[in-house]
Amino acid sequence: QLIQDSMDIRIAPDLTIGSIQEQFQKRFPFLKIEFFKVKSGATIKPENRVDAHKRFSDLNSDPTAGQIHLTGLTTVRELEEQIRSQFGIHAEIFRMSGKVWLRTTTTDTWTLDEQNAEARESGANEQDQGERPDYHEQD
Repeated sequence: QLIQDSMDIRIAPDLTIGSIQEQFQKRFPFLKIEFFKVKSGATIKPENRVDAHKRFSDLNSDPTAGQIHLTGLTTVRELEEQIRSQFGIHAEIFRMSGKVWLRTTTTDTWTLDEQNAEARESGANEQDQGERPDYHEQD
């Protein structure tokens, strides 16, 4: 069952990355949002992930406050692009798969509700986590 209610994530220079992540995870408990310090077009690497205790102002030399409006029907790609265009920071959505977090690059066209439902299912079927393929979008 897809939930279509909306939410706003508040972003402000004084907020920690962890508080932004908490706001997101309250609505999508099987997903997580991570922020990365990367130059435009650069490859995302784990060592570029921003720690949860850092403030939003640490990510951007000219931080602006604002809100991100999203619903369960927002796609991963739309959310990541909105954060990049509105705040100038790079965000990635990860989906729980068994006991590991998968970056949703190949399923960026899925809605947040679809990602959350897939993650909930994979958690229920943990014994097959090694057998579960990740779905790739077709170009």
